[in-house]
Amino acid sequence: MGSKKSSKPVNTGQSKTENITPGKDKAQQYVEMGVCGLLFAFMLYNFFKGLPIYDLLAVFWLFWGLNNLLMHRVTKTAQTKVSAILGIAAGALFTAAYLVQTW
Repeated sequence: MGSKKSSKPVNTGQSKTENITPGKDKAQQYVEMGVCGLLFAFMLYNFFKGLPIYDLLAVFWLFWGLNNLLMHRVTKTAQTKVSAILGIAAGALFTAAYLVQTW
């Protein structure tokens, strides 16, 4: 008789984040730092000029939520899923606040 093949997946010892190459991970960190730095500079400018910052907060939280949503597709952890949902919700609320304030 033939040997039975195991239907269990083989554990190779690799973590779920090893699908992301170190170069991409480092580039993503630089992009995140650049976006956050630019948004912070715009927020300071708007604060000192007396302009609303809801639009910038909406962009920040939507960026955060979508970034975590994409990370959740790789890692499949509850932390990234919750962070994505809350980030997108905060972005939607700040968008609504901006529209109410500027309408």
